[in-house]
Amino acid sequence: MTNRVAKAATLGVTLACAAVALGCSWVTFTFQSSAPGLRFSVGNLFTRGGTSALFSYGLLSALLCMIGGWALWKKRMALQCSAAIALLLLVLGSFLQVALLDSDLLFRLIDDQEQARESWLFSVRNLPPNFMQEPTRTHTISTETVWDRITTAQYFMGFAWYAMAGAGLIGFACSFRSLEAGRERRRIALVGTAAAAGFTSVCLTNPVLAQYAMTRAVNAESNGNARKAIDQYRRAMALDSWFHFQTSLHQRIGSIDATFGRTDTLEYHIFKAEWFVDQNDLPSAIAELEPQFQTSGSLAPALRARTASLWAIYGQTLYRAGAPGVAQQAWEKAIRANPRCLVASFCLSRAYFEVGRYQESVDLIIPLLPKCSDPSLLADLYSNLGDDYTKLGQLMDARVAYRNSYKYDAMENWRGLTALVGGS
Repeated sequence: MTNRVAKAATLGVTLACAAVALGCSWVTFTFQSSAPGLRFSVGNLFTRGGTSALFSYGLLSALLCMIGGWALWKKRMALQCSAAIALLLLVLGSFLQVALLDSDLLFRLIDDQEQARESWLFSVRNLPPNFMQEPTRTHTISTETVWDRITTAQYFMGFAWYAMAGAGLIGFACSFRSLEAGRERRRIALVGTAAAAGFTSVCLTNPVLAQYAMTRAVNAESNGNARKAIDQYRRAMALDSWFHFQTSLHQRIGSIDATFGRTDTLEYHIFKAEWFVDQNDLPSAIAELEPQFQTSGSLAPALRARTASLWAIYGQTLYRAGAPGVAQQAWEKAIRANPRCLVASFCLSRAYFEVGRYQESVDLIIPLLPKCSDPSLLADLYSNLGDDYTKLGQLMDARVAYRNSYKYDAMENWRGLTALVGGS
């Protein structure tokens, strides 16, 4: 009986681990909904986002969990230990992919986190008040160094990643202790350690070299050696695509171009745009960036995201100045520049309400709801939806919206609660 219960427990734990690996997120976005492990592909070689991947972290981890469970069932501890080590290597690989290899993914994660922060600020400044606002919303992220990117990646790792790391460590600890031969233990430990160290070294090489090139570029620029500075900046971008996505790096090259009167380069326009931002002249900054979309090649997505961010910030400025009608035009332009600019959609839903476009606000909010994962922002979206339905005279729909608002945020949501019970 005891053996049967143990086998049943092993099967249950194995299936649970496989389900978590497949269905839960390995990487968690702050604002938008996160894809499950089945859609997070290894090395981002096969798919991006919306479809399942044959070589996904979720699928491979689930397979390793099944192998480990079968090995435990059959008392084949060497095989279970090997499966646990392979699982830990996948966990390490996914982390390094986010931190160092997949620059586009890290860029989108940071952009999404900043959008969530801007949406929260809009809620605090402009929406009906809630109590007990979370101070952690003001959290900002730095990615200036390789170490900063590593700590930032840890911030975005999801539940499945932590679960697989725990499963791998527990499986390794249990199976390694059960190995009888000391020689076999040493061999497995050596192979696993060497694989982890080798893979980490390979992933770190180019980012570290790029960081060194950045340091040399800054030193050269400070010493007045403009040609060497530009060469080292471009070397950093060639070694590590993360630096290519950083408009701040192109801005530095643009400042050198401006010094020597080269005003027809892409980098100069980026520098000029950011100069306008520093002067709080957002329309001029946007006018500098928008013509560059067609000529910037692989940098175009980053420029579109930056332009959309400026439109969104400009919209908030106009809204606070009491011009919701003009603000909505800015937010509409932000969405056209970058359809993933959820902060603009979030703010625009309230602007439509302010100018009496209640049905258009409803039509904007409903497709936005499944894209949003942050509970507080979801609560505000449902409260906005309830306000729209109230103005439209659809009181039952409004009640459902307010109830959903309070369901997602029952701690801070004074606004949703008072609307639900008929308060003001």
